[in-house]
Amino acid sequence: MDSAVFSVLPKNYSYVTLVVTSTYQVFLNVYQSIRVNKFRAAAKIPYPQYMAEKAQMDASPEAVRFNCAQRAQANTMENFPHMIFGILFNGLEYPLLSASLGAIWVLGRVLYTYGYHTGDPEARSSTAKVYDHGHRSGSSDVNRSP
Repeated sequence: MDSAVFSVLPKNYSYVTLVVTSTYQVFLNVYQSIRVNKFRAAAKIPYPQYMAEKAQMDASPEAVRFNCAQRAQANTMENFPHMIFGILFNGLEYPLLSASLGAIWVLGRVLYTYGYHTGDPEARSSTAKVYDHGHRSGSSDVNRSP
């Protein structure tokens, strides 16, 4: 590749690309896929069925956990394009900050996924404090109590 392209990128941009690569290809997506496949096998949900049906969920707590695993992975994939764009774009000006926040996002998604797989709504939020804190602290909710 032409060295002119690399001369435009900041010195520490490699950290940004490391976080982006580890997020999708190496760590987060692989972790979630392994968990989904584990719960699919335990619930005996055949391919290509995407989610367990109500009757399957009523009969098996493993089917509930499988649905939770599928939803957690789908939610991550919904957020992924926006987050990656933000990391890559902001990394052009603030590479270390962008990479750090991206790594925190990955950690938060792992905790969120772990909590969501329990099937317990309370565990979803208690294990996702790292992920959720940044979202709530920056909000300007007018209904918030003083």
